[in-house]
Amino acid sequence: MELISPFLLLGIAAFVGLLGGKFVEKIGLPEVVGLIVIGLILGESFLNILPQNKLGTFKPITDLALAFFGFFVGAELMLEKLSKFKNNILTILLFETLVTFGLVTSTIYLYSSSFSVAFLLGALAVSTAPAATADVLWEYKAEGSLTTTIFALIGLDDVIAILLFSIASSYAKSMFLNLTFSFFDAFKLFIHETGGAVLLGLLLGGLLVLISREMNRKRDLLVLAVGIVILCSGVSEYFGFSEVLSNLVLGFIFVNNCKKAQKSLEFVREITSPLFVLFFVLTGARLNIKLLPELGVVGLLYLFMRILGKTAGSTVGAKISNASSEVQQNIGFCLYSQAGVTVGLATLFYQEITKLNPSMAVTALHILNTVIVTTLILLFFGPSVTKYAIAKAGEINKRKVQIEE
Repeated sequence: MELISPFLLLGIAAFVGLLGGKFVEKIGLPEVVGLIVIGLILGESFLNILPQNKLGTFKPITDLALAFFGFFVGAELMLEKLSKFKNNILTILLFETLVTFGLVTSTIYLYSSSFSVAFLLGALAVSTAPAATADVLWEYKAEGSLTTTIFALIGLDDVIAILLFSIASSYAKSMFLNLTFSFFDAFKLFIHETGGAVLLGLLLGGLLVLISREMNRKRDLLVLAVGIVILCSGVSEYFGFSEVLSNLVLGFIFVNNCKKAQKSLEFVREITSPLFVLFFVLTGARLNIKLLPELGVVGLLYLFMRILGKTAGSTVGAKISNASSEVQQNIGFCLYSQAGVTVGLATLFYQEITKLNPSMAVTALHILNTVIVTTLILLFFGPSVTKYAIAKAGEINKRKVQIEE
């Protein structure tokens, strides 16, 4: 179908996506699953109403949605809550990232004998999708030790993933191009992407806190918060910083230093909800079910070792740190989803290798397709398993949401 009007397609995506989300809610599944399925149907996998070559038109929408996801996840990280679980969170983070990275890397290396490919896939496996995971927690108004731990982990996972990928991609490029590997150059790339994001988040977070203290009208707080998030996203994109991380820091600074934060956050979340609907529909449209046969042995190893690593690593970390029984018994089910950061990093590597050494483009494409296909699979059952875990922990409908006029 020829793209006549981007607004027409966005209207179709929003309307049909909302209906799909409400339908799956009625059968007990998280709304995000329905949105992704609708996107899959509208994409190249079935109706081709949203073809791959046209999805770039909507990149500003998906980027902005990720920015707001980062902002809202950061706003969940209140120091008052985190102080109770900080040792648990850091221990779980250490184990789930290292075990996942170690299992994926070693297993794929033993099978393929290619350390470059194994290293890259191991680094990519560490990231957890903040959008799909957080959306389930918000949808079911989850509150408790497990929920707090999940929010912290999905933010910190991306930092570790970017660090490992910076090293892995630099090593792989040096091997593919017969260059000398430089750990310093790899670390410099990490510092640029994450260090710049943190500094920007701190700066704009402080600005948001200072200005919001002088505002009392609901409308002014809305415009200010939305404007700062968009500004943060734009500056991050311009300088090559992580948009999710910069906005996560922004939300963290805001919620921990401004008494008006909770009041304004609920308003902002309400008005940005259509953006999130579009984000998940467009994410579904990017996933091509026709790639499933290309998964292969490497893809299957990646998928199963990632699930095993996330489950075993986080559970062991929770037990070692004496986390609450709710966390110990359920955290292993909550970190399966992967999407934005993982696909984004794999795409970036493919684009760089294609330019630098076209002969290695096939290998880079295989890595990208592996990530896309496993993302498709994990986005289907990841949110549902997360819902199961928070329900089992008794944390559904625990949050009291009050929107003051």
